[in-house]
Amino acid sequence: MALHIFKNVSLSNLLLTDNQDTLQDKFKYIETSMTWTNAQLYCRTDYLDLAVITNDTENTFLAKILSDKGHNDSWIGLYKIPWLWSDKRSVSWSSVKWEFGQPDNVKGNENCARANNEGLMADDTCSTRLLFYCRENRKIKPFY
Repeated sequence: MALHIFKNVSLSNLLLTDNQDTLQDKFKYIETSMTWTNAQLYCRTDYLDLAVITNDTENTFLAKILSDKGHNDSWIGLYKIPWLWSDKRSVSWSSVKWEFGQPDNVKGNENCARANNEGLMADDTCSTRLLFYCRENRKIKPFY
């Protein structure tokens, strides 16, 4: 058995790496433009559902992917009737950060939410075609 000694490595760095791996296993970024409804169907067929964002860490992680790829917006699993996640979970409003003036329902039919590369949300018409995030169900590791 080999013993590895790491110098200048903090516990928080190790936890961030473990958390990052966990987040990579939890979300799948789909680089195909679809309407919100078609994206939901795609995710439910090939993964689990559209992405549910439960905290700032997940929000920052997803925004960074968009930013790194040079993309502006993507669908997440948030929709209105009232605002719920696509898996019917209620929304923790502390995990949703809206763009200034949002949601505004300016067109009278903006019932779906998109996330931008700064981690902010806006309502939009569900027929808009955007890239999207699915929630995966493969090898999600517990985080202790």
